[in-house]
Amino acid sequence: MRKMWLLVATMLLCVGWSMAQDAKLAQQYLADGEFEKAVVLFEKLYTQDNDNDYYFDRYIECLMELQRYEDLERSLVKQIRRRPNESRLYVNYGRMYEQQGKEEEAKKQYRKAIEQLPKDRYAVSKLANAFSAANKYDLAVETYEKGASMLNDRQFFSYSLADLYRRKGDVAKMIEQYLNSLDAFPERVDNIKSIFQRYLSAEDMNVLQQQLYDRIQTASNSGSVQYIDMLAWAFCREKITRMPCVRYVHWTNSKKGTAFAYTNWLK
Repeated sequence: MRKMWLLVATMLLCVGWSMAQDAKLAQQYLADGEFEKAVVLFEKLYTQDNDNDYYFDRYIECLMELQRYEDLERSLVKQIRRRPNESRLYVNYGRMYEQQGKEEEAKKQYRKAIEQLPKDRYAVSKLANAFSAANKYDLAVETYEKGASMLNDRQFFSYSLADLYRRKGDVAKMIEQYLNSLDAFPERVDNIKSIFQRYLSAEDMNVLQQQLYDRIQTASNSGSVQYIDMLAWAFCREKITRMPCVRYVHWTNSKKGTAFAYTNWLK
């Protein structure tokens, strides 16, 4: 009995090692654009582990690149039958139609993906990421917004929405969503400052300052502290003159009793 268990364990180790080698080689073929070679290995890997989304997605990607639409559709239909609630599968279905110039059919699949979106954070993120990978940013935004509405949580997806708005070039909405994310996750403040420093122009900083002013007006004393901190940081990033700094400190002091700590630092 012990020898049999050792034999089984050895065989499993060999299979695992073989799959790891195949996965590494398949990824290299994919990176090199050798889709004919990559598709064979990814199909083999997915057959061995048909719960592995990564292998399936790479297999579909190769079929798409090779324009093997019959194999592609057959694989997607089979997977949809196995996982009827996997909304993101319809994104690949839509991409297949779009690649063939069938725009209306593609739109139907994209709509179906959003309509069948389950009330689940992970599923929402997966579908939005699938749309983002296909450069369908408007549909990704719609996915997050629907997810936020279904889950009754307007802040959980704010960080991801902000990144999408950044890619779309919508600065005002990008800033709004990053600040929403800051409300929910104050520990992200340094990360968000780094993003603002990297992507906001001097003109964009004015938009940030205005949104912060508006939030400070309506926030509670405790809730306004992070906005005041961000506003002070925004002024210093802009390298403003001393007079606007003094006006800023006076304004925040008159509205909230929380800005004295910045007085000497800003002068």
